[in-house]
Amino acid sequence: LSPGETSGAKQIIFNNPQRRRFAFDIIVMGRLASGEGAPPMEVGKPHRITIVVPVESRLAQNYPNPFNAETWIPYELAEDADVIIRIYNLKGELIRTLNLGHKQFGSYFSREKAAYWDGRNERGEHVSSGVYFYILQAGEFKSMKKMVIIK
Repeated sequence: LSPGETSGAKQIIFNNPQRRRFAFDIIVMGRLASGEGAPPMEVGKPHRITIVVPVESRLAQNYPNPFNAETWIPYELAEDADVIIRIYNLKGELIRTLNLGHKQFGSYFSREKAAYWDGRNERGEHVSSGVYFYILQAGEFKSMKKMVIIK
């Protein structure tokens, strides 16, 4: 919408090769259908909506680290991709594969969105204390970090 433009619902399509942060001020002029995850908006009041589009895919440090029983692995995608996280021990042996499926571009940092690992191997057994490596693969993107389990 152009500044000051009032009309019915519109789809916003934009070309953003630098993939930056966008902020929109919206004033709801009529009934607004509520959608999953949409914040409540009062009619006639301005609302700021910020859209953050990642510049590049990246793997962040798991938290907590070190951890005891469970951990979350945050990441960010610059484009839609099938996401897999593989966890290895110090010997390079595959301990667990977390197949997260097809994910849309965006940030996956919160506990609700980040990858979750319960500290178990493929057989469901708790792994021992030590250093482990996790590798995120999302399309052509691949990155590795280490984490520590202390029991």
